[in-house]
Amino acid sequence: MAAARPNLPDVHFWLGHLFWKHGDADRAFAELTRQLEIDPGHPEANAEMGAVLIAKDRAAEAIPHLELAIRSKPDLWPAYQQLGHAYALQKNYAGAEGVLKRELRHDQDGGTHYQLAQVMRAEGKTAEAAKLFDQVRSIKIERLAVTSSDDHADEGVRQ
Repeated sequence: MAAARPNLPDVHFWLGHLFWKHGDADRAFAELTRQLEIDPGHPEANAEMGAVLIAKDRAAEAIPHLELAIRSKPDLWPAYQQLGHAYALQKNYAGAEGVLKRELRHDQDGGTHYQLAQVMRAEGKTAEAAKLFDQVRSIKIERLAVTSSDDHADEGVRQ
């Protein structure tokens, strides 16, 4: 389909997204590159490209894509976590801290808290890091409890 209608809106983004979700970074990179050639400001494509580039150990190249994604769509929360990760990989801990703190209240699985804790520890802020690690544990326990209670609720329906 993409070969037959290569300029179909967002087709390359969605193909890239699917390839990325299935672990094929090379094909995701190719499709996202095509999407960004068509629409360089596409926020989601820039965010995904940033994630793919980080996975390919190209954090410095990922940063402009992630920054553009966030500027274009400030509520694209996964891009904040990726940008924080990219900054941390570049040892720009202050940048990572600032970006990750903005995303904390949208952190559903504790990943951003964990990443920020690692950044704080790298900066020598051990007390703040310890508090964040405690929050990660709490988030994980809470999620496990919710999942467990959902499983038990399903049991009643099955009987």
